[in-house]
Amino acid sequence: MRPVAAVRLASTIGLVMGALGGVGTTAVTAAAPRGPVAAPTATCTQPYVPLYGSTFTGTDSSSTKQVWPTNPVTAPDTTGTDLDYVRPRFLAGPDTDGDGRGDEVEIDMSTGEQVMVITRGDGVVRVGLAGFNLGDLLNRPLGDLDADGRDEVLFLARPFAAGDDRIFVLPGATPVGSHQADDVAIQIPTYFLYGAGDQVAGPGDDLIATVFAADPATEGHSAIVSGEAVMAPGPGGALDTFPEAERLDGFPSGVFDLGDPAPAIATTTGTPQRVVVLLRRGGTTTRFVTAGQAVLNGMPSGVGATRTADGTLLGIATGDRGGGASFLWDIDDPCRVLPASAGPVTPSPSPAAPVDGAPDYTG
Repeated sequence: MRPVAAVRLASTIGLVMGALGGVGTTAVTAAAPRGPVAAPTATCTQPYVPLYGSTFTGTDSSSTKQVWPTNPVTAPDTTGTDLDYVRPRFLAGPDTDGDGRGDEVEIDMSTGEQVMVITRGDGVVRVGLAGFNLGDLLNRPLGDLDADGRDEVLFLARPFAAGDDRIFVLPGATPVGSHQADDVAIQIPTYFLYGAGDQVAGPGDDLIATVFAADPATEGHSAIVSGEAVMAPGPGGALDTFPEAERLDGFPSGVFDLGDPAPAIATTTGTPQRVVVLLRRGGTTTRFVTAGQAVLNGMPSGVGATRTADGTLLGIATGDRGGGASFLWDIDDPCRVLPASAGPVTPSPSPAAPVDGAPDYTG
């Protein structure tokens, strides 16, 4: 069991299903990508407007109403292959002993405090911290940050009394036995991150992390963080701040296997009235923007991607009991136009154009 579930963020599977399910079509199925997704070759300009946008009221997806484009079109079929990079690694579990199989991670409360227990092929690893309850953060799989063939594990320590949570990375090479987190793990600044595969030069997998601004009134940003840098302090060490290998605009919102040498990274910025999705593939970033009268119920918590028979779709959505909205873009052909259909559509204004030299969300 995982009693500290309140602090765990929604897994990427929920983000994908929410973003693509908003148009009322069949859910995607998880499977390995069949080949590379082509880089867009478009004649329209960035940021690309959606292929399709819709709203719904209440919890009934049958009340879906098209809001983009402004002329009636046939909604795209979203049935296809889930391209989420994080979800299958979360479902498989971390392989901390390098035997090719995911290990069992659970929280043991039999001693009166919450201790993380990893059962693996060569024995059992128990990690606790005096004065703290531990909770796993398995929905944020890190991968193998130091290229030793063993996955690292992210976990949280919450104090019994007042105080701040502490976030740790447990090296896969931690030996079998009982340990205190301060002795064997590496403390890091935040759990607002994703494992992002091999993004920068150096051994091991890397992370995409949120970097919060020192001034609360200033928007933070994302950064690619080298796995090698995360592991550099060694067991018992700490990182007060993440060393940034590359700064990205917006906040981490998804990682996808599009068939490229490295996973693609999505970040989001803007406002609920105008959300900008930035998709980084290698050294190239492509921008997509929401459009029309639909206003998302807050900023989307994540981005989804799926390969369909007609193209590779990128999607965002938000919703609550009062309803919600979703938008889809075609990564392969961001200028694609859907076939026309009969039916009324509420006229929608075009999105504001970005100002040269200024962030997209100022438009």
